Amino acid sequence: MPSLLQPDRVVAHGAAWVDAGLISPEQLDAIRRYEHLEATAERRFSIPAEIAVYLGSTVALGGGAMVVAQRWDDLAFAGRITIGALLIVVGLTAGAWSYRQGEPGTDRLAGFLSLVGLAGVAVTVGLLVDRTGEASEEVLVIVPGLGVVVVGCGLWRNRSRPLEFLSVVVAAVAVTFATTSLLDLSVWVGGAALVLWGTLLALASGFDMVRPSDHGVAAGAIVAYIGAISWSDIDERLGPVTALIVALALVGVAVRRDEPAPLVLGVVGALIAIQAVLATTFDSALAAAVVALCGIVLVVGVTARSARRGARSRR
Repeated sequence: MPSLLQPDRVVAHGAAWVDAGLISPEQLDAIRRYEHLEATAERRFSIPAEIAVYLGSTVALGGGAMVVAQRWDDLAFAGRITIGALLIVVGLTAGAWSYRQGEPGTDRLAGFLSLVGLAGVAVTVGLLVDRTGEASEEVLVIVPGLGVVVVGCGLWRNRSRPLEFLSVVVAAVAVTFATTSLLDLSVWVGGAALVLWGTLLALASGFDMVRPSDHGVAAGAIVAYIGAISWSDIDERLGPVTALIVALALVGVAVRRDEPAPLVLGVVGALIAIQAVLATTFDSALAAAVVALCGIVLVVGVTARSARRGARSRR
């Protein structure tokens, strides 16, 4: 049975548990073996090596992109397709090889390489669609986006692969917007679609049905937040108020799950939404001042409560 635990969280918290004397190093190794996390082997792919690979890959891709951009208009269709196909083959093949190494560093590298492959999918499919000469701008987004969603889901397969997962989410959002525009649907319909599937994604992630769950909760909330904000074109209060509800829900889930990154996103989103709500009633300067005051009160209140809890626990 595959583990429901996230290896990175076990690594991060396991060391703290050992340092605090809650468990022994041997017990931590036993937990890793039982959960099939395979974290007891010595690292073969060091952090400096990982950084060097990222840096070299970025420089190579950046330099190649500059050369191709300068010659793109002069390239024949076959040359352009070849570039897209090379990105697919190199990115996906190297990514699959990196995942088979079974180390945290190579897993992160594999995610980066998968992004390169997915970029190649978008480029190649987009070129093929554009070749017909009759595709609208929306179709040039929808078809490549669906290609990225399909291939990305095949790479992700509901595993703890955040970059592949986020690529699928971003492509799905782009497809939703383009479809709304192509069908000439109202902003209400497009926003409702984003709010609906973003909420479902966040809920499924919150119940650990989607992995990585922390990225799923945050991504789902962001999608729903974007959909809610789009309703501002219909009603200047409806969009910000709905976005505020989404952001506060994200804050609540993040606090309950003890996940700082979604918590920060939720707080920032809530403050932006509050300012937007207040701006519909007061002038922008006053709204900004009220939001700043709310932020200060929130920080002071949370800090004071944490200090009281710490004092009680020491007694």
